[in-house]
Amino acid sequence: MRENRVLAIEDDQDILDTYEYLLKDAGYQVSLSLNGEDIFKQIMTAKPHLIILDIRLGNLDGGENLAAAKQKHNTSGSKISICAHLVLI
Repeated sequence: MRENRVLAIEDDQDILDTYEYLLKDAGYQVSLSLNGEDIFKQIMTAKPHLIILDIRLGNLDGGENLAAAKQKHNTSGSKISICAHLVLI
């Protein structure tokens, strides 16, 4: 049976840990990153079926990274989920 691969890119370690726990528990092969600086390398290495991408990665724009990744690499085999986490104080 082929294992489905997920790449999660998130700059909040707690959220990234939660993704890892839930996805591995559900049987997914999970690759994780705390930043989007090497998103192109990560996509080429992981060859994910699903990319979970934080829209705000510190001083990087997840949307811009996604557009560049789609332009430079074939992501047509990947589903992409963009996430935004809002904290109200």
